[in-house]
Amino acid sequence: MTLFDSFRGIDQFSNISKDVSNYLSTVYFQLAITVMFWTSGFSSYPYLHHYIPNNKLIQLFIVSSLMIPIIIYRYQERYWKNILLYIFGFCKGLFIGDLISITNIIDPSIVKISSSVTIVIFLTMSLLALQVKNRFSLYFGSVLFSCLNCLVLFHLIQWVFNIFPVEFVINMDIYLGIILFSLYICYDTQKIIYDASRSYKDSVFHTLELFFDFVNVFIRILLHLIRTKKNKDE
Repeated sequence: MTLFDSFRGIDQFSNISKDVSNYLSTVYFQLAITVMFWTSGFSSYPYLHHYIPNNKLIQLFIVSSLMIPIIIYRYQERYWKNILLYIFGFCKGLFIGDLISITNIIDPSIVKISSSVTIVIFLTMSLLALQVKNRFSLYFGSVLFSCLNCLVLFHLIQWVFNIFPVEFVINMDIYLGIILFSLYICYDTQKIIYDASRSYKDSVFHTLELFFDFVNVFIRILLHLIRTKKNKDE
């Protein structure tokens, strides 16, 4: 199958079939469970922090080891992938437990507000993707991916050469990241619809994509509220 064939018919969707709608319900249900495991992860941090490796590279290795099999066996329904997904969600929550604990010391309401705002953004962008009658946002996938690469490259250049002020780097990551990953929610939702309509179904892999978007938006909103709170106190 050529690249042209794989994208043929992107703009031919006038509605969402019942089969695709049921599949989306499955993905959102699994996302809700994954978010629950993620929440239980950072909630368990005070009790498990002695057993968590402080080295970020080790943490990255652990989450990558859980994530890579899900990606390798993409579009293949395997029961063990669900287990890996939930463990992955728990570990992601556990590894940001230190940030959540510090936030609770500053102001316990920040986590609740960040969660509420993230849910509102996620639902808004998801509903927007569902209301669009064609898969218009799929055309912007390469643009979003390029923007994400530029953001990563920006951090790499800053880490190596330390060119920009720290305040500018933080603002770039927070505000550009919120916009970028909010748009990714819309893009990934339409991509899931498009894949499901072609019978390319993998609820675990598609849940993983949306979970990444959710967590990235949450963390950036959390950091924004922390900075706002500190500025007010000063």
